[in-house]
Amino acid sequence: MCLAQVNDISACAENIGQKETLAPNFVMFRDGEMKYYIASSLNNSEQVNLAAAALKKHNRTYDWTLHGDVRSQGSDRLSTVSVNELRAVEDADFVLVLLPGGKGTHTELGAALAHKRKVLLWSSSGEEFNCSGSCEHVCAFYFHPAAERLVCPFESLLERLRTL
Repeated sequence: MCLAQVNDISACAENIGQKETLAPNFVMFRDGEMKYYIASSLNNSEQVNLAAAALKKHNRTYDWTLHGDVRSQGSDRLSTVSVNELRAVEDADFVLVLLPGGKGTHTELGAALAHKRKVLLWSSSGEEFNCSGSCEHVCAFYFHPAAERLVCPFESLLERLRTL
């Protein structure tokens, strides 16, 4: 059984390794440089940097992993970071969202969709996209037409990103 409808990406949990392809919409970036932003939880900063390394021929609009968690640094610092991150989403050609994400990740996802940016949502298990049974963990914006969903092992994601 395929986990949710995965737009043109077609990678379902039990098909990993068989049908993993990025959506055709991302092919348009293959021959040129693009700007990107990576949204994820603070706990995923290592994966964020590995994904950025896979996209090394393109331009990252902001690297929040350099400062990490700023929640204890006061309201001025939080304000600066929030402005920088939203500006980076707006400046990006596409936003990669590595799930699971926290509050900030979902705010960035919303900003990307509001600015009509292409969004690629990645999950290793696809549980976030599974609408059968209890759907408390499902976010409606994961199913927005501008959001492509990809379910595959992280290494497969990195391989795909290297081809962009």
